[in-house]
Amino acid sequence: MNLEPESKYRYEQNRKFLVFAGALGVVILLSIACMAVYGFYVIPRQAAQRNNQQATLVAQNLKVNQALTARANAPTSTTTPAPFFQYTIDMYGLNLELPMGWIIQEANRRPEPPGIESLAMGHDCADYIVTNPEGSARLTIYPPCEASEGMPIVCPSDMVSIADSGTDKVIGRYFDDGRGAYIYTQAFTGTSSPNGQDALSCYDNPILAIDGAFIRIEFQYVGIDAGKEAMLKLIDQIVLSIKKR
Repeated sequence: MNLEPESKYRYEQNRKFLVFAGALGVVILLSIACMAVYGFYVIPRQAAQRNNQQATLVAQNLKVNQALTARANAPTSTTTPAPFFQYTIDMYGLNLELPMGWIIQEANRRPEPPGIESLAMGHDCADYIVTNPEGSARLTIYPPCEASEGMPIVCPSDMVSIADSGTDKVIGRYFDDGRGAYIYTQAFTGTSSPNGQDALSCYDNPILAIDGAFIRIEFQYVGIDAGKEAMLKLIDQIVLSIKKR
């Protein structure tokens, strides 16, 4: 088709306008489609995810609150955990009972000293360390290795009697600031104190006489104060379970 220059120019302009309008229309349609997809698919999915996350957080918070409530309402005493197991220190022939999960280890093994210091045991010496799984309790047992002497002294004022071991003897526990530990010792009644009154006396080298075996025992605690008394009662129970085989 032959067009005049002016008509040809108008035709080209109209064609370009139609192409631009068509492209613009396509862009608009695509935008509407994207908005529809976002509105009908993305937004509901995001809302569902938010709801699921919120529900998960609520459930987690509920579990945490239930756990905290159960812990707060649980008995705090650790004086009679069950079960116990019996352990034997073969070298010294000693039996003791420990809560399940506690660990006892031999330490500082060494030859028995010769000469007049020897107790003529005929075997090496060693110490024994008992710890709880949390690492807050450390009970150290020092069986005899050499001869020693001790003079009777008035027992510390904070000593607590944990058990009678005879008509005139008790087993006591007191805190030694210098060692940062609770010391277990044999105590004797009927000794006059400086003020003239009868009082318990202890040896200045604290020992326990258990079925003819002399043992030094000390206990260190690094747990929370709220659990100290219950832990001390449990340690008392362990100490009282030590017997000669």
